[in-house]
Amino acid sequence: MSMAQQHVVTAPNQEASHVATEVHQLKGFAHQIVMDSSENQESYLLIGTNGRHMRLSPTAYALLQKVHSGLSYDEISAEINHRQHTQITASEVEAAHQRILEQITEIEQRPQKAMFGMWMRFRILPDKIVGAMVRPLTSLFSRPVVMGLLALIAAAICAIIWQRPSFQISPMVFWEAYLLFLLSLMVHELGHASACARYGATPGEIGFGIYWLYPVFYSDVSAAWSLKRWQRVVVDLGGVYLQFGVGVVYIALYLLFQWEAAFVAVLQILYSAVFALNPILKFDGYWVLSDAFGVTNLSQQPKRIIQHGINRFRGRANTALPWSTGTIVFVLLYTVASILFWGYFTWRILPFAIQTIASYPALLFSILRDLVLAPHAISAAHVQSLGMSTFIACITLLMLFRIGYPLLRSILSAVVPMWARLKSAILRQAGHRSSRVAPDS
Repeated sequence: MSMAQQHVVTAPNQEASHVATEVHQLKGFAHQIVMDSSENQESYLLIGTNGRHMRLSPTAYALLQKVHSGLSYDEISAEINHRQHTQITASEVEAAHQRILEQITEIEQRPQKAMFGMWMRFRILPDKIVGAMVRPLTSLFSRPVVMGLLALIAAAICAIIWQRPSFQISPMVFWEAYLLFLLSLMVHELGHASACARYGATPGEIGFGIYWLYPVFYSDVSAAWSLKRWQRVVVDLGGVYLQFGVGVVYIALYLLFQWEAAFVAVLQILYSAVFALNPILKFDGYWVLSDAFGVTNLSQQPKRIIQHGINRFRGRANTALPWSTGTIVFVLLYTVASILFWGYFTWRILPFAIQTIASYPALLFSILRDLVLAPHAISAAHVQSLGMSTFIACITLLMLFRIGYPLLRSILSAVVPMWARLKSAILRQAGHRSSRVAPDS
């Protein structure tokens, strides 16, 4: 699970190392670059001294540069009025500058938010150790090695399909497989970090946590925002790429030594990859699409597209979409896919998923009981059933949150002010009545 956080302050295809020399250094920031996106206007990525990534519009960045260069608010307003034929006052320029600084300060002082559903999160490897560990792994992302490893992955999958193994799973096999799977998850995160380092960005820490029901490792690759889009895509896919490489080793161990735990671990890796590459949820697959098409905050764009269409239909004033025609087509297709996905989930999958969640504790208890009392009764089908049920349960909980949380927030945002006004009116009425009561003489 890669973690790349970016904060928007307000509303280009060059190497980060070259672009950075073309952007004036601003006091109080460690680094600034022009961000590679598909938007029609450039976006500037500022990296604060505490490592926070902030995206600024050209207007906001230009204002910061002018103030930093020593121009007064009067001089800036005069320059803007001359160039754009407007009547901007110096006080308005000062107010805009202060708003930008306030947003930047608020972002830098804001506590780091953990991903929803992530708990028991803690660091395992600090960034310096991660950097040392991934240095020898960067060669795995050279083109010849990638082509060779992909061929091995395809051959290994064909071999395991041809074998069609079937066997009983003992408690020892189950726990051995689980440990092998955890090892592959760690390699997954090293894949993100090593791809990040391959293109000159510095990877951050690697940690461990529980994401819903799944134990997960995470890798901080926020530095990847400074890379080209195609390089960010490699970072996004780097985790699954190296994890599949580990899967090839496991398949070889099974074919050579009939190590059953290795095969079970391969099944878990496949389930994990399907989960990670889902493009609708905010996992690796989501970031692949977002970075490939250069659309930041991709999950928020369906709402933007729908609102844009409604405004055009009603003849309202509309802000032009900031992308090329091809990118707009992609966002439209993604919007349709999101609507179909959520609709299908709501009407067809949701009842089945809720039933799966309801029966999940009994299934888990049954397998744990068999592990202790009747290990010979556990088969690969049992493990696959548990894996699929866990996958469905996690997806369902995520979906319910995505649907329910915005709805609950909207209800609360409407109810709380109404309650406050009602309470205030009651207090005013009570005060008015008490003022009309004469004291006893």
